[in-house]
Amino acid sequence: MSTTQSIIEPALRERFANRPVEQLTDDFSETYKRIKKASPQAINSRGGFYVVQTTNNRSHEYSDGTTGEGGDFPSSGRARMRKLTVPAVITRSTANVTSSVLAQDKGENHALALNAASLMDQQIQNMINSHALTQNISVWGDGSGELARVSGTSGTTVTCNNSGNLFGTQLLEPEMIVDVYSFDLATFRGSIIISTVNRGNMTFVASAALPAGTTSSDRIILKNSKNNLYRGLKYLGANSGSFQGESDRTINPMLSGINIDTSGRTLSAAWLRRQISAQRFKRNGKKSKAEFFMSSQADAYEATAYAMKLQTGMAADTGYDPDKATFGGVKVNWEIHVQRDHVFNVDWSYMDRFELKPYELERTNGNYLHRVNAQSGRGHSAQFNIYAEGMGNFGTNNPAALVAIAYGFSTSGLELGNNT
Repeated sequence: MSTTQSIIEPALRERFANRPVEQLTDDFSETYKRIKKASPQAINSRGGFYVVQTTNNRSHEYSDGTTGEGGDFPSSGRARMRKLTVPAVITRSTANVTSSVLAQDKGENHALALNAASLMDQQIQNMINSHALTQNISVWGDGSGELARVSGTSGTTVTCNNSGNLFGTQLLEPEMIVDVYSFDLATFRGSIIISTVNRGNMTFVASAALPAGTTSSDRIILKNSKNNLYRGLKYLGANSGSFQGESDRTINPMLSGINIDTSGRTLSAAWLRRQISAQRFKRNGKKSKAEFFMSSQADAYEATAYAMKLQTGMAADTGYDPDKATFGGVKVNWEIHVQRDHVFNVDWSYMDRFELKPYELERTNGNYLHRVNAQSGRGHSAQFNIYAEGMGNFGTNNPAALVAIAYGFSTSGLELGNNT
């Protein structure tokens, strides 16, 4: 006698039920794991929040004590309490299984049923791994969802060798669906499916004609995700514009981040010292527990600080361990998703991960498989989807203490990772 979902559903429940997504994949970076979860008291149904005080106008005064006592006190200051809001971002993912796979689970051949369950497990694992990768990328981004930037087109081939986005096509994958937007994100060109990716040449080929108007400096955005990725350090640490519900960051100097434009110069010890110094100024002289994070600039740092050392009167190459590098006692970390011309100095204790709803597989009546409705009123399709959903975002109430960003370093002669 045949059965229905005799292997797949029990196998999925055993593997995925009541397990946090962090336990289901090794693809979350160690850096991502360092971002602490926000307190439940700071989370509501729409997102998270902080309460901050606006700048005090120093409502105190000094008088000549020799003229006697009894003077009037000054007027009180107007330092007000303000609520910063962290909007919830909904993350949704889908994996699909066809009737041909499910048919293996309905028969009496146990080996085929186990094979079907294994295929489903791989589909779901790929979906979870992809989610983890996107979260790792978003830590260093501005929430825009940009994955690549167009530098030229020829037919259905797009080149992404743009100095404004130095990742080339490293963040793209075949079969990925992406949106094309103008540089200012105001004009939606259209959506495309990526057919092939050549990371060495920094190109990809679309499966069909490119959207009309696609041109240099256009942005390649994750499908339906414009300005809806988690708000990473490029947003949190910006020094102008709106911030977490406030139209102007300058209501408090600590809400305005530290951004240093290096104007194409080569990384040097002086630039690293400047980042540390800038943070101490912002923190009223207090030391920071921040660490440096860089990718390609680690090559420049190695050349500056480690290439040759003087030992017993002789020049000798002392070697370079990227996992043990420091600058003046400050740890230097190599991080793959840091922009190639950037260096971040980050104190993770000032960043929160708001988790309104953990990213997890969705179930209906206890089942993970959801039948897909067919089009044009033909009843139901023989396909099933597996869904995952989560809600959350990144936030901070102290951008100046969180991060100092130096950008625009020269990448000449450095490894950019385009051979991967």
